[in-house]
Amino acid sequence: MSRSAGIIKIAVVVLLAMIIFTVPLVGQSLWLKHNHKPAISLEFYKIKYERDPWYGTQIYNTKLFNMTAFLSAYIPTSHDLGVVFEIPYTNFSIQAPDASMEWGNYSENSIGNPYIGIEYENPEQNFISTVGIRFPLASEENPYALLQGMRTESDRAEAFEVKRLAIYASAVYNYRSPEGLTLRFGLGPLASIPTKTGEYDTELYLRYFSQLWTEAGNFSMAAGLTGFFWLTGEDLNLGEGTFHHINLAGFYQFGMFRPGLFFAAPLDANLSYIKDYTYGFSLTLEFENSFR
Repeated sequence: MSRSAGIIKIAVVVLLAMIIFTVPLVGQSLWLKHNHKPAISLEFYKIKYERDPWYGTQIYNTKLFNMTAFLSAYIPTSHDLGVVFEIPYTNFSIQAPDASMEWGNYSENSIGNPYIGIEYENPEQNFISTVGIRFPLASEENPYALLQGMRTESDRAEAFEVKRLAIYASAVYNYRSPEGLTLRFGLGPLASIPTKTGEYDTELYLRYFSQLWTEAGNFSMAAGLTGFFWLTGEDLNLGEGTFHHINLAGFYQFGMFRPGLFFAAPLDANLSYIKDYTYGFSLTLEFENSFR
């Protein structure tokens, strides 16, 4: 099958999925809880690796502000709908242990591709869905910073791609057991579209996540799997074209504030080569909702 024919076939499947489910997958963090209240969230992530991030050996030391961050806001607009905004940021900052080394101290930073989406929540049917898009504003003048962002938060790598528009679509289902456990599952495609015709190919991915949540008073925690399948990757077997993480998250709600901790470790050779794990924290400021 040719690449163009394969893309057409996949596009038909994607369109059918959108018609059947009429919902898209969030481009935001899959671990932040909105509770359908106005909220502002700030996330920080750092990457841990035993090798140099570029050449495969341990040479350079990373600095404190070698990190990736996301600033997001959620604004309910009705009983069922809300608007989501997100601005990504990444900083690449290293220090050579030996002053004679070629790079010495080096750093660069960049704003990524901002996200905007409309979220629909139907508590009676246990569905939460979002239609979203990322606008291609990342600058190719800071390639190391952008690559740092993609490696650190691999589940949102498109937030740091250059000259690409990202569109999401999927279904997300919540099931809450009588014992208080909540199971969330989402599946859907991601289209990465080049802004210049003929310069690059359109790429399609099938993203998924599964989460198990539990709550005890003001404390909540979750564990789950996230990842994606590269549908348009040529000459790739299943192992080469898939990327997966195991994730842990915990939150504590006190008043308007909800801090959180995150941990994610790669489960496949593709990601394990470039990082050992990602860790981070978040802080959400949540306001009262006049619609519920």
